Amino acid sequence: MSTVSPLSGSMERIAFVQANGDVQEVLALELRNDGDSEFPLDGWVGFVVTETENRVELVCDDGNCTPPWEAGVLELGRYQVGSHLKGGIPPKGRRLFAVRMLRRSLADVSNGGISFADPALGVDLTFLGISRIRIRATVVFPADHIRRDVLASDAVHTSRMASWEFESAGDVPRHLRAKAVRALLPSAPQRLDDAIAELQRLLAAHVVGESVKFEQLQRNLREARLPVEMLDRVDLVLSVFDGFGFDAREAHLRELLSELAGARARVLADNPFPAVASGVETTSEWLARSIEREALGLELASRLPADAWTALVTLMHYQAAQRKAPHKWSPRLSEKGFQEQLHQFLEARGGLVEREVQTAKGRIDFLLGSMPVELKVRDLGGESLGQVDANLQQAAEYASSRGSGLGCLLILDKHRHMDGGKHLAQEKEQIQVRRVTSKEGIGGTSVTLVVALVVVAFPPTPSRLGRR
Repeated sequence: MSTVSPLSGSMERIAFVQANGDVQEVLALELRNDGDSEFPLDGWVGFVVTETENRVELVCDDGNCTPPWEAGVLELGRYQVGSHLKGGIPPKGRRLFAVRMLRRSLADVSNGGISFADPALGVDLTFLGISRIRIRATVVFPADHIRRDVLASDAVHTSRMASWEFESAGDVPRHLRAKAVRALLPSAPQRLDDAIAELQRLLAAHVVGESVKFEQLQRNLREARLPVEMLDRVDLVLSVFDGFGFDAREAHLRELLSELAGARARVLADNPFPAVASGVETTSEWLARSIEREALGLELASRLPADAWTALVTLMHYQAAQRKAPHKWSPRLSEKGFQEQLHQFLEARGGLVEREVQTAKGRIDFLLGSMPVELKVRDLGGESLGQVDANLQQAAEYASSRGSGLGCLLILDKHRHMDGGKHLAQEKEQIQVRRVTSKEGIGGTSVTLVVALVVVAFPPTPSRLGRR
């Protein structure tokens, strides 16, 4: 008569996609003993993944990252890493075996997004009397101010990650597919999703025995506009975190993940994104591609304001509104008058707006969220983006002085198009993304992206439009 094993098994896979397509992955196997006596262990436990250029970084047994381990390529293009587990699992206790590895070029990076596709393979635990295990798989995409949605079937997802839970039987894989794509998301939900992604990173670090630091998590939470009482609870847990044991620390991290995920619907409802006009949506897609192209090779991701995309779309709406129903500007058009009129528009649309913010390099006309916006009034002589070079440096210096890799130069063109009857350029012909090198200082030079955007003060009336 066969006896039922007191053991149960669950496996967790947390994959962190890098901007270059590499994936750092933590695989963790929990063996739980529900029996009343210690369960002896003496057998090989290994994780199987698809074969890429895999590099094993850590192998840990209950947070102890010194056990002997082996790795190698199996048949059918698979790769296995594992260890011979000995000792036992205490009654009503558990054993946690974890591996961290780097997998080269596993994700596909393109202009349209970052795609992750890979099977989740189970672990053979039949020698322990376990035929089925529960699998939790999570894919976390890099922070990106443009790609702010994740497409994933049968998954719970935020704008940074997708998670699946399912039961695995034997060697039958479950294919995981997720893609980070362009989308608009207000700043507060972005920060909350970044906090959830950071908690996943901390959880992965913990299970492979690394100490965790909470500074980045706390910065994200402060900007997520969560209720004060929730922030206080989180701060209390984090303040005493180091006093807990290994298992209790993991439990608290998972409780925080659950609480933040539960708060997401409320944060989204409290911070809706204004409707985007169809013309602006088309132009914004083109601008997103332009920013991505110019940012290639510059390692700007950490210096791009998280709410920059929200700010740029707002300014494109202003550009479109002035073309459709232009403001009645004073004959003596000035930057002060431009500031006043733009400020009224920004206040009406909502969001965080600061005016004339002092920096080490001078005074910024506007901070739209956290993105610096420099205003100029110029007569561009009927050219879409003529004569803007002289002001790019100032806009770049202001952005750089705030640690931002992206700034905006907003130019009000006071050329009287109606007098010449020349056809007005399309919106995207009045937007340009430029690389600007900062002036050399103590810290050397840096490259900043500046979006130059032209707003026409005196557009031609339909009856006076010339032909192309």
